[in-house]
Amino acid sequence: MLVMASFTGCLDSTDDVEPEGETNYSQTEQQSGGGDNDTEEDEILLNEIRNLTTKLEELRESVEALTSENDELQDAMTNLEFYQYDAPASSVVYIYDLTYDDTWADMYEWTENVTHLLNQGFSLEKLFRITKENNTITIEHVGRATTGVNFGLLPDSPSNCTTGPWNGFSFLNGDGSVIMDYPNGVFSFMMGRAEVIAECEVAEAQRDNHYWQTTGDYYWSKIIVELPEEPDRFTYGDELYTFA
Repeated sequence: MLVMASFTGCLDSTDDVEPEGETNYSQTEQQSGGGDNDTEEDEILLNEIRNLTTKLEELRESVEALTSENDELQDAMTNLEFYQYDAPASSVVYIYDLTYDDTWADMYEWTENVTHLLNQGFSLEKLFRITKENNTITIEHVGRATTGVNFGLLPDSPSNCTTGPWNGFSFLNGDGSVIMDYPNGVFSFMMGRAEVIAECEVAEAQRDNHYWQTTGDYYWSKIIVELPEEPDRFTYGDELYTFA
């Protein structure tokens, strides 16, 4: 009887003991948090990396676009600086003319071995002197006296008169806007209330010449005009000049 009781007690004590293998598996599974959860977290991280990469590429493109815009603005500022020129209060600019002297051959030392030379007799000569004093402009004809000389117009008496200019004048301010425009030569200046002066004379023997009684040409040697504001540049024909 005593032996049987002892054996029965041993069997009863085994009910509370778990197999060793099952215990280890359960602990490992709890520490890892589960295989499905790890996969979801990895996918979330990958998506965030992709989003950050996309945003970085967008930022890089934005920087390139801003750099391009900055270069364009720099070019625009350079062009703007050209039109924001501030000329000095006093300045003198000369306009030149290409002239031809048809007597050059008479003064040329010809030899038997010299052939005709191209472009002989041409030279650049001063035509007009443009003087700026603040907003007062004086245009003086300093070129040759040509028209009228054959009818007694005296050259250098004390100035050479002309019937030009044949191109129009336009005066511009610092930003390139037109202050005043004189498109039709001396007649535009006369209409614009400029002072037109003729400091030239006709030889006494030629004063009764039919040419002077019938000519429709208007002779002048100096034009003085006061502009509503101080100019920085002017155009004569298609050429742009700067008061410096």
